[in-house]
Amino acid sequence: MGGMEGSVITVRVRLFAALKDKLGRSEVPITVPEPARASDLVAAVAATHPELAPLLPGVRVAVDLGFVRPDHRIETGHDIALLPPVSGG
Repeated sequence: MGGMEGSVITVRVRLFAALKDKLGRSEVPITVPEPARASDLVAAVAATHPELAPLLPGVRVAVDLGFVRPDHRIETGHDIALLPPVSGG
């Protein structure tokens, strides 16, 4: 059998607004298995930092300064940011 080797990548994820406030940090390292999609990254953030999980539904993922879809491929070296939905008030 050939195929996947089960490799992983670690990326730095920048946090904004309520995510940053809740965790007290503006950046976290997150490890995900390859190939990773934006939705996998969000799930890994929730698993690694459960205190952020309630804030993650509806979060927007930006890669290299542009918002991406949940199926966007995440790779080493990407500039990744999570932005929670903006609430009015």
